[in-house]
Amino acid sequence: MTGLFRQSQNDGFRALCLIFILHILLFTLFGCSSEKKQILEGTFSHYEGKYAEATADFLNVINSTEKDSLSHQYALFDLSATYISLGELDAALDRLSELNLENKALPADFRSRAFYNTGIIFARKGDYKKATKNFKRAVLSDSKNLDAKINLELCQRELVQKRAKSAEAEMQAVNEEKGDNSALENEIFNLIRENEGKKWRNMSESREKSEDILDY
Repeated sequence: MTGLFRQSQNDGFRALCLIFILHILLFTLFGCSSEKKQILEGTFSHYEGKYAEATADFLNVINSTEKDSLSHQYALFDLSATYISLGELDAALDRLSELNLENKALPADFRSRAFYNTGIIFARKGDYKKATKNFKRAVLSDSKNLDAKINLELCQRELVQKRAKSAEAEMQAVNEEKGDNSALENEIFNLIRENEGKKWRNMSESREKSEDILDY
């Protein structure tokens, strides 16, 4: 399903850029703590392709902050985005599952991107049902998330195609079974016909013998 990923190959990075902007706004409003500064450093490292350094920065923040704090949530998301860029989908999914997306303090577009990235992971794994669910939640969280809307439609199409292929395979199996049954029916019919033929031949031979006896 190339259409789904053509626009999504850099989803981790693109989402990270969005979060970077959110970081700037957050830091401007509330000041820049050491944790927030380290998140920014990790974001820049990610941008430069220094994933090991970015991972270390985000992990440091995760390990030094409270789970419900904004810094902790942002660091989790950024780390998951880095894992996506590295192709470590299971690790990324584990980190995304740690996010408290029910936290109303988190911006709607942040929650939307978290659901979106989760959808991307499931789509790449071929689980389009779960991907559809998360893309839908991404749209519900932020109706302006155009990428989520596009991928939601693509995943729904993929599910329809898979159902059609499954139904076709079932029909083919039924037809093959019917073909086997037809062959068996033909064999039984031929056997019956052969037995009937033998029966009539025996009756004919008996009749001829009877006539020979009478003539004698």
